[in-house]
Amino acid sequence: MTAVLVAGLLFSLMVYYMDSIWCAMAAHTAWNFTQNLILGLPNSGMVSPVSVFKLDAATAKSSFAYSVEFGLEGSITGITVMIITGIVIIVLYHKKEIPNGKKY
Repeated sequence: MTAVLVAGLLFSLMVYYMDSIWCAMAAHTAWNFTQNLILGLPNSGMVSPVSVFKLDAATAKSSFAYSVEFGLEGSITGITVMIITGIVIIVLYHKKEIPNGKKY
């Protein structure tokens, strides 16, 4: 559940600071593509028949980089990367001025 909360906050930061939902949608699409078609990991319970790498679900074990119950985003590494990405977005866009004079 922590991963869902952190991912929701990250996507919310993207929408807020970039003033568009498209960045969050692109990030989510890129994540699903990478996870399913490149790494061969299940996405919403579905495993792609074609991928660069394959995960044997029968022998998969949880570690710092992968959670059997939740996937990459449920691991401590995935959560840490999402938190760092959120901090980077805040730092980069915090003092951005938009055309109507409002500062974030």
